[in-house]
Amino acid sequence: MGPQRHELCGDALLVLGPCHGYDVAIDEPAGAESFCLFVPHEVAASMWAAVASSSERLLDEPDAAKLPEFPDVVVRGWRDLVARTSSLRRSLRSGRAAADDALQLLLDALVRLERLRDGGARLTAVRASTRAELVRRLQRARDYIDARLPERRPLAEIARVACMAPFHLQRCFAIVYGESPAAYASRRCLEIGAHLVATTQRPLAEIAIEAGFASQDAFTRAFQRWHGTPPGAYRRATRGHR
Repeated sequence: MGPQRHELCGDALLVLGPCHGYDVAIDEPAGAESFCLFVPHEVAASMWAAVASSSERLLDEPDAAKLPEFPDVVVRGWRDLVARTSSLRRSLRSGRAAADDALQLLLDALVRLERLRDGGARLTAVRASTRAELVRRLQRARDYIDARLPERRPLAEIARVACMAPFHLQRCFAIVYGESPAAYASRRCLEIGAHLVATTQRPLAEIAIEAGFASQDAFTRAFQRWHGTPPGAYRRATRGHR
């Protein structure tokens, strides 16, 4: 197959298969910016296996992965993913983004590509017994995360404990619990911090370390994004309600 040409404008996104070379030409007199996410080949392969394989196979063979076979495709109308991509770009510029944010974005895009390919959403598990086993393994993963807080453990380690492929775990965890494993761990750490802020007089710098943050500033920024108010104001408000 010869070279392909894709034109992007508006809310269009281009998803390229791994190892596909490309050139970018900007046809705008005033100039424009491009934003690209690059994912290692083996990571993309694991993601595509989690999306395209059946849950039964992934439970039986958690380490199995096939090479991605999705074609280069331009998609339009995914405005929520476009908005998340723009938000990720801003977060990267300000140094607030996490690797999990980018991976979850690509994983969600691949899920939609699979739906387009199949003409309908693939059920996570068809049989009731498979669903029950998925939930059991996801609960094991969540318990493992909780038991090691405020330490954040790598996705691959959590997946081994749950006997699941990493991105199969990430996808199913987000479906069942509404957030990725990393987002769940971050939220639980903030809940630990909020409890200490509200119930003790300990310095915020000390609470930040106990809640798993590198500094008081990092804790304050994350707390304000999560709760809508900084820890000091939260402490004063909770004291006033007692």
